[in-house]
This record gives sequence, C-alpha cells and structure tokens, in this order.
Amino acid sequence: MQKRNRKKQTTTVDERLRKFAEDERAAASRAPPGFERERLIRKADKAKALGTVAERLLYSDAFVNAATGTNGKTRS
Repeated sequence: MQKRNRKKQTTTVDERLRKFAEDERAAASRAPPGFERERLIRKADKAKALGTVAERLLYSDAFVNAATGTNGKTRS
C-alpha cells in the first residue's frame, strides 16, 4: 500500500488556487489559438471561481466564530 504524502501547507488554499489560475492564464497566453488554449483558459476560470468560494467559506467560518465566540463547536 502506498504511503500518503503529508506535508504542512505554507500557503492558503485561496492563494494556491489564485497562483494556479495565474499560471494557467500565462500558459494560455503563450499557446496558439485552438483547443489547448481554450482548455487552459477554462482551467484558469475554474480555479479562480474555486478560490472565490474557498475564500468566502473560510471568511464566513471566521466571521461566525468571532461573532459567537466559539471555534465551530456547539456548546453543551
């Protein structure tokens, strides 16, 4: 059985997705017009959208935790 590669992430999910989107857009700008270029642009658009969703989810969780004074756990 293959062992899982566990490493500590140094950047947030949002930052990694934004960097990926930037890299894909740069690759698309260098690619000739056609299927490959369109594929790269779609990947960049999806990564940007996911970054926005991740940011909203992370922010909303932090907002709720700050407002309730909890860490996401219910009080007993």
